Amino acid sequence: MWAVICANELTELDINKDKGFLSLYSVNGIYINLKIEKSSEQEYILKYASLSSQKDYYKDELRIEDKDIDKNKPIGTLILLEDGKARLEWIGLYNLKKQKLEFVGKDFLFISENGGRLPLILERCVSET
Repeated sequence: MWAVICANELTELDINKDKGFLSLYSVNGIYINLKIEKSSEQEYILKYASLSSQKDYYKDELRIEDKDIDKNKPIGTLILLEDGKARLEWIGLYNLKKQKLEFVGKDFLFISENGGRLPLILERCVSET
């Protein structure tokens, strides 16, 4: 489990071998499932696998149609750092129908939570249970 600030318990990136779960966008409570591909000893490629959940609070805000998101293009790279933290290089989700990247910049919850600052340095969160 990774986060910008673990104590906040706001945004999470949970990785378990070749699968993952990510808090993507807060306004409509969007969570996605990930495919994780190890590209080197310290680097992992993140790809969109499927929509996990999504609320319909605001119709005019960003939403996901599962069939419209490219499942083969990388959406980000997680690089493990020597200090036990990780750098997330976020790309965004490629919408096939609209032919553009979505959930970039402050539309991505980690970037918003980090005050728009890059790079995104994540800390490893330890479960209390």
